[in-house]
Amino acid sequence: MFRRTAVLVINMLIPLLLGLSIYMTSPSSTYLSEQFSKIGIVFPKIYYPDLISFYACDFCWGYALYSGLELFNDGTHKVILPAMLTAAAVEAAQLIPGFPGTFDVLDILVEMMAVMLAVIITTFILGGIKHEKQEAY
Repeated sequence: MFRRTAVLVINMLIPLLLGLSIYMTSPSSTYLSEQFSKIGIVFPKIYYPDLISFYACDFCWGYALYSGLELFNDGTHKVILPAMLTAAAVEAAQLIPGFPGTFDVLDILVEMMAVMLAVIITTFILGGIKHEKQEAY
């Protein structure tokens, strides 16, 4: 149980930190970078390729979302649909005036792909852990 939790937490934190670092170092002004600059913390600006600038953060958030929801599940992947619906809802909320972000249908597709990749990777890693436990006995 501890190993499963550790794998899921790692699979949640690494993409969140990676996405945050891309977000904070992006040359475009973001809500978080503005808040940090107000308290004197300024991050270097990195000009990423468009694919990374436009979609990497969404991919990381979608991946982390599935892993985080899976922490509260029994390993039966019942959180795939809620993860996808949540990602789509947050993206759709960007259509509301005053809600931060810019709506993009491709962002939703990227987040769906991230959720599916998280399912595959998590299943593979946790399956290996389960296999190791069976060999130990």
